[in-house]
Amino acid sequence: MLRQWQTTIEVSDHPEEYFEVEKKCIYGETVGALLVAVRAFLHERKPQYFSNGGDHITGRFQYYYSDGELLREMVMEESETRRWEEELTKGWWCKELAVMLDAVTVKQFEEASLGWSQSFEHAIQHFIRWAVIPERGPDYLPEALEDSSSQLHLLKRVLREKEEYVVNDLIRRGWSIIALEHQGTLGAKEELVNRHAVFVLGHADQEAAQQTFDAKYYHEYLKQYG
Repeated sequence: MLRQWQTTIEVSDHPEEYFEVEKKCIYGETVGALLVAVRAFLHERKPQYFSNGGDHITGRFQYYYSDGELLREMVMEESETRRWEEELTKGWWCKELAVMLDAVTVKQFEEASLGWSQSFEHAIQHFIRWAVIPERGPDYLPEALEDSSSQLHLLKRVLREKEEYVVNDLIRRGWSIIALEHQGTLGAKEELVNRHAVFVLGHADQEAAQQTFDAKYYHEYLKQYG
């Protein structure tokens, strides 16, 4: 089997993520095969805690089991600093954290039950749908998009991204920079002012590219690119 795609999963036998967390790298020849392998691994491992590790595009998802006595610190409102501890209902829970976007801004996390479900299978389904981050594996076979413009016909999807820290995550996901555009506003002499660069990236794998577009980042943050 070619290890063209990989993803890293953090797992633990304790519901608190800071207890003996181990990292496991899962491989697949296609993204579809990778997701199947992830499901099989979690069913076999049966952890009490698992996480995707996170990136700027998907964010960090943490799944953990509560026996009905597990306590979590809760934030009353984003505008307030008051906190309290609450006993969690028995079942699987998910905490979603946005990865820090810059040195100043950190988004608040939201903690919610997975439909108040006690099902481990439900947690796995949610993880596969929203949290798995497919990245290029050791056997990844790029279509030489960076080497020749003649390969552009191989592109299945194209996107534009202005943030450099996101571009690094996209490259790990198999995207290639194919052009650099400059945007801005026209000044009094019709010159381009307030100019900023926009990276144009392409992907030759439709399935892998769709995993990127399915992330909340591209639903909410890049709607202006259609």
